Amino acid sequence: MHACRKDTKCLASGRMAPNAALLEDYLAIIDAKPQPYRNPLFRLGLLTALLNNSSWFGGFAKMLLERPWTLFLRCSETPRTMPFFANDVAAKFRNVRSRYHANLEDPEDMSDTPLETADEPLELLIYQLVRTYIVRKTEERSGLKWNDFKDNTLPSDSGKPRVDVPKEYREAKERIAQDLFLALRSRREVDFVDYFAARICSVGQFLTEAKYQTVARALLDKPEEVKTLALLAVSANS
Repeated sequence: MHACRKDTKCLASGRMAPNAALLEDYLAIIDAKPQPYRNPLFRLGLLTALLNNSSWFGGFAKMLLERPWTLFLRCSETPRTMPFFANDVAAKFRNVRSRYHANLEDPEDMSDTPLETADEPLELLIYQLVRTYIVRKTEERSGLKWNDFKDNTLPSDSGKPRVDVPKEYREAKERIAQDLFLALRSRREVDFVDYFAARICSVGQFLTEAKYQTVARALLDKPEEVKTLALLAVSANS
């Protein structure tokens, strides 16, 4: 009897019933032109969520907890051998925001819900809270404000000008994002809820009372979902 080799490769297969909507969403992830998402881990997360019939961020929970943090944040240690995960997740949040605003302005929407009170997706609320925290803490640590240099641009390989970010601001932001990502990732359940509420809300935020209540309910009812969104938001804002 031969001992089992640790590097033995396993092949699995499965079958799914034909589903036109599923196929369309699948092709939008892997075959769109131009390709909106280029990082293989990010595409894997989207495909996992699609096949599990979960929210788009549902396929990232395990990945964000188990893989090296340097794969997810923009920093000096991020591998340069593949497109940045952080760029793709930032693009995804922008797409979610665009769809939300497009739905608010839909001329065929005959509901009586005022635009200013329409429910905003939880992912956008978490993104806003995390972004505000990172910006405020970065400005505090670096002594620089984004508005002081946001109009200073440099040419880039893509042809689009990029902001000339001072080294002090860039290094402070990298440290703030890293510390927050690792602190959120290491906490579970009640410990995570307590840390999120205390840390993220330690700076001035701009959510309405109704939106705060939405976040509070999510923290109580589905803290692991909030945790996944928070980690993705840190990545997008790193």
